[in-house]
Amino acid sequence: MVYRFYHQFKYLHLLINGLQIKLNQQKQKNNFEGIQSNRKL
Repeated sequence: MVYRFYHQFKYLHLLINGLQIKLNQQKQKNNFEGIQSNRKL
């Protein structure tokens, strides 16, 4: 039972890490697009 709980916790941790990575990539993309639009101006 403890092992199962640990396994679920590990999966949740990986899921949260994946979401954080996606958010960071989106922020970097937005920053990059902002820089590009500033250059156009």
